[in-house]
Amino acid sequence: MEDLFQEMREIEQANITAVPISIDEIFDFLEAEKNKVVDGYTDGYKLAILLDILNDKLMEIKTTISQIVIREVENPIKYNGFKIEQSSGGRYDYTTNEYWISLNKEIKEIEKKMQLASKVNGEIADENGEIITSAIFKQNKISYKISKTK
Repeated sequence: MEDLFQEMREIEQANITAVPISIDEIFDFLEAEKNKVVDGYTDGYKLAILLDILNDKLMEIKTTISQIVIREVENPIKYNGFKIEQSSGGRYDYTTNEYWISLNKEIKEIEKKMQLASKVNGEIADENGEIITSAIFKQNKISYKISKTK
């Protein structure tokens, strides 16, 4: 894995293009690296960093070509067992309804009070004497985060 990082750095520093490789070779390499981690031969965090670097590059490329592809698939295209077509989503905006805005603010205030009650391990009374029970904190699944250091 260290050799791969060194090779990537050398290519970047030399500002040259690597010899093109097939997608199968890329998948085989990634599968082999995954197996090394699973079998305990290398550290998982090193592969996680490589995958993060690859993901960033893929997202950059995808963003760059996005508008071109959208124009190309004005009419759906089938290619190599895939169908690609334009897609769009949407969502409703409720902020034109004063009643909704009022209720939403009320909900946010109740949520804050319930969070406060959970921090004091129980119940609290609000300004009107109403008992506010604590919110239940549900821990997310533990994951990892990768960030670049200076």
